[in-house]
Amino acid sequence: LTLSKRRVPCLDAHMDKLRLHLWPKFKSILDMHIKSLAKADDPKICVRRFAEFSASIALLNVGYNENMVDRSLRQMLGEVEKLVERFSTSLKTRKQQSMQKITFLQTIVETWKARGLESADLFFEIERMLQDQIGAFVDTELDDSFCGIVSFTSGMEKQMGITRSSSDQLPELSEQEMRNKIDINALSNLVKEFSARWKRGIDELNRSISQQFGGSTAAQLALKQALSRLLQTYSRVLDIVKRCGDIGLTSRDVVTTPTIMYEIKRLQKN
Repeated sequence: LTLSKRRVPCLDAHMDKLRLHLWPKFKSILDMHIKSLAKADDPKICVRRFAEFSASIALLNVGYNENMVDRSLRQMLGEVEKLVERFSTSLKTRKQQSMQKITFLQTIVETWKARGLESADLFFEIERMLQDQIGAFVDTELDDSFCGIVSFTSGMEKQMGITRSSSDQLPELSEQEMRNKIDINALSNLVKEFSARWKRGIDELNRSISQQFGGSTAAQLALKQALSRLLQTYSRVLDIVKRCGDIGLTSRDVVTTPTIMYEIKRLQKN
């Protein structure tokens, strides 16, 4: 490519032969890395090495977009994902597993960012994997800090045929149909418990995430997603409450979403 730009066609035949000779060797080296990852048992070392190696190869491929290189990097990423999964199964809780995966994926993301590879297709895939793991961690943290609000809300929505991937709109059900599908006492108790401890819960959430991730970028991403998810989930709970009519709640039992938003903004400023 460089010689073509400089209009030196006399070396085209030589460069083509060199390319045909070197590409199979380069491919065999990449295959050796893939096989090595498949046999590896220490993700802490392998993830760091994969992050540095893959970022270097991806950087060399910028502007050339060789499909073989892209396929090989994706295969390596797949083996790294399997390695991390094998390691995570040895951990006791779902939260610990998510935390470990977040730490590993954040290492790769930060390494690629340092190389200026944010626009690479594979980077978007790695970042999506990171966001998925942060989402799983956030759901667990919210349930721990806010009396099971995520699992309870998901259970209610499942009874009404709503999934997180579908529309956020509630189905067109009458008030009586809504009440028949939902445990009204449990819903009322959830709202009262949330109202009584939501401020303390946000502080606990912030403290817990900071303790587990320190001042890393992962901590910032997890806290931001957790607060957003909390507000979204509670808004959906209030929507269900409105559709169910009178369930024995007074204005003192219900904290408004603007109040929560104000507290979230205050926390983010600090």
